[in-house]
Amino acid sequence: MYFQVIVMLTGLMFAPICEGYDLIFLSTTNEIHYANMSNFDGHTTYIPLINTTDVSSVDYDPLEEYVYWADVNKGIIVKARLNGSDENILIESVNASTITLDVESRMIYWTDTSSHTIERSDLGVTDKQILVDEFLDQPRSIVLDKGNGKMYWAESGINPRIERANLDGSVREELVHTPLGTRLVLTLDTTKRQMYWADGGLDHIMSSDMDGKHQQEIYKTNSNPSSMDFYEILLLAETEGLLELDLGIERDLGRPIESFQHFQPTGIDFDPIDDKLYSVLYGNQTIISVFRNGTDLKTLTTNIQDKRLPSNLAISLDTKEIFWSMPQLGTIERMTLFGNNRETYKSNLRRVVALALDVENRYVYWASFLKEGDVKCAKYTGDEEKTLVGDVMYPSSIVLDLPNNTMYIAAAAETSIYQYKLDGTIIGKLKAKENIYYMTMMGDFLYFYEKDSSLYRINKNDDNQLTVLRSGNEGGFTSFKIIRTSCLLSPCKNNGTCINGIESFNCSCIDGFSGTLCETDIDECVGVTCHNNGTCVDKINSYYCICLPGFTGRQCQTDTDECVSNPCQNNGTCVDVINGYMCSCVQGFVGDRCESGLGYIAFAVGSTLFVAAMITYGLRRTLIRRKKNNSTLNPPHKKELHSLVHLPSFGNSGIYMLNDL
Repeated sequence: MYFQVIVMLTGLMFAPICEGYDLIFLSTTNEIHYANMSNFDGHTTYIPLINTTDVSSVDYDPLEEYVYWADVNKGIIVKARLNGSDENILIESVNASTITLDVESRMIYWTDTSSHTIERSDLGVTDKQILVDEFLDQPRSIVLDKGNGKMYWAESGINPRIERANLDGSVREELVHTPLGTRLVLTLDTTKRQMYWADGGLDHIMSSDMDGKHQQEIYKTNSNPSSMDFYEILLLAETEGLLELDLGIERDLGRPIESFQHFQPTGIDFDPIDDKLYSVLYGNQTIISVFRNGTDLKTLTTNIQDKRLPSNLAISLDTKEIFWSMPQLGTIERMTLFGNNRETYKSNLRRVVALALDVENRYVYWASFLKEGDVKCAKYTGDEEKTLVGDVMYPSSIVLDLPNNTMYIAAAAETSIYQYKLDGTIIGKLKAKENIYYMTMMGDFLYFYEKDSSLYRINKNDDNQLTVLRSGNEGGFTSFKIIRTSCLLSPCKNNGTCINGIESFNCSCIDGFSGTLCETDIDECVGVTCHNNGTCVDKINSYYCICLPGFTGRQCQTDTDECVSNPCQNNGTCVDVINGYMCSCVQGFVGDRCESGLGYIAFAVGSTLFVAAMITYGLRRTLIRRKKNNSTLNPPHKKELHSLVHLPSFGNSGIYMLNDL
């Protein structure tokens, strides 16, 4: 759904997306919108949310794909998916004028104008910290210079100024002092190391370096900017809308961003194959087509006869046709998506204001807006026309739930949405609101507009779950259709393939991953046993086992045979053991590898004993001869003789013998 951006904006920010494009988020008092920045021309996607009564600030986490915002009326910080699902209140009892995310560190920072503090928390909200709580009055507009570990904020209270500190609140310093400070807002260009701020009290936009030096006025404004951000150009949210300031010298400053002007569409549908919107424009009585990014706007038919205004619209993608109704003329018309072969499908009808197509069975359903209105259907060919329901008070909208064989009919004069089988058999009814118009369905919910343009959501299985998504306002939308663009945001992770359904999407995961978004790495070690105390290591779509020494194989099931290399010598027999081997030697050999024979050992021992015996014999002869001569050995001679005859195998016995002399 395209939206005119020139509205009362309360905040904006840019979010880099890892898939290669950036998003811009814009908030009004009670709405949040976003758009692709690569082709942003003022058209945005509305996010259907519940806790948006007074949005003060918005930010986005591209890693987990959640939008975060602060609602100062409810005193909460909330997050939700881009389609409005999974909405959760994270922090309560706060008056957060601004929030900002540190995505890499998984932290959220905010300024609280009630407690006069700057605080932060992890995104799981398990560790909240007060960073700055002294000499603050009205802190707001907090921004991060994550590369240098700094945070900047504006103080708009008694002593207006711009300050900075480390991300933990330490080393606080004042950078800029401003005389008035009515709603100071600021942003950073961390690439060129520039700081920009707007002072509503002085009606100008200033710049300086990141230290607050070299200040200069760059633009004069007539309003009070509520938010600003930098994206190659400087953008400001003002009361009149979004203002773009190109800081280069080749373009004028202060150029409002263009927006797509619509003329009260009373019917709208989408062709996801060709990526085109088709709309019936009530104001100038035409049917148009336009690409979803707003380009290639074409008029398919115009000046519809007798100025009788067209209404409704339904597309049959398989036959490439458009169906629409002419309530005042009493007809249903059809033509190709290319704008030719127009013809009247049905005539002599009474105030047809609701159309729906069964594209599987090629049936057209329509309702007459009468006190006792009827609902009919017929084949695409016009044959087999039949009345399904004949007593609904002013049926205003039809929704088909083909998988469940159910039809929902809104009764504008009642507070009910009736449930029927496709053959017209009544099932029940949901208690809703009066004056329901333009109803559609997504998942388990029906979405509808009340006549005052209030947008509601109701669970089709439980009417106690009725939620106001958007309060009515004069000049609001008169028609809408929720378009699932999830695949355009590349939600599937780990190279999964996104498959768009009619009202949902599915991720087809590559081998090794599972989960709704292919976010879970399948643990291939589950159910795998690495034998012999091996350790399993999970890989993408595979695993491997780390084996203990002595084992091998995919699951360490094989004992390594150390006998393969035949380590045993002299015909010894090798016996494999865990992480080693043993040799059983034949008779006559010993050693770890049977490398030594017993004959060699006997020869070595015998030779040693013979030498020892000869030395002993010679020694004794010498001793006897000296004794006969009545002489003794002096100590030097004893030592010399000992060194000649001492053998390790004999220990010190030779010395004892000499000491006796």
